[in-house]
Amino acid sequence: MHCVMAVATPVMLLLGWPPMGLAVGLITGERTGWRRCPVRRRGFIRGNLAIMAGSYLLLAVQLPLFLSGQAVALGTVETLGPVVLALSTLLGWRVYRRVVGTHRCLGSHLGAETSHPLERTPS
Repeated sequence: MHCVMAVATPVMLLLGWPPMGLAVGLITGERTGWRRCPVRRRGFIRGNLAIMAGSYLLLAVQLPLFLSGQAVALGTVETLGPVVLALSTLLGWRVYRRVVGTHRCLGSHLGAETSHPLERTPS
């Protein structure tokens, strides 16, 4: 799975379809509306790079273990995989929020007066 993601993610990023943007679009119901805003698209691409780094880290550890036939060590590393991916996803979201900042997309269907989905609102 990590090998497939290691190949598919850079291709999707080069085509302008970061998986993080697709996932957030599905969760929020926005679908692909984020693609109209260059700032949000850039944020999703940079955030996805952090997630991709976590996948490459796992791949760099698991591939030598797989090729050398060390099944017990590979299983141990595989149990840590969800933790590494969760931390890299959290880091990717933080990178996205840092890139987007307080930007408001005027051309989106949300309008200028509403906030983005999943955005922190001042309390």
